[in-house]
Amino acid sequence: MISQLTLIKTFLYALLLALGFPSGIFLARLCKDEINHWRGRMFIMILLCLTLILILSFIRSTVFFYKSSVILSLFFILITCITILWESNERKLI
Repeated sequence: MISQLTLIKTFLYALLLALGFPSGIFLARLCKDEINHWRGRMFIMILLCLTLILILSFIRSTVFFYKSSVILSLFFILITCITILWESNERKLI
């Protein structure tokens, strides 16, 4: 049986990941000029997040207690960066 605390924690993690899309869209609309200068850095951040997620997924949770929280935070950063780049590319096409 799943405890209520685990259920709440899972809901909050899903909410955090879902908030990556609106925050990316908000930042893309707010910082139109800076996105062109930061495009290469965002690709580097995306690659670093993916690399860290893969490395952390192979570490035992007994060794690193906050493994799931860090992975979800990296996914939030990843989703936000991808959304910013996607939104900025969509604007160039229009």
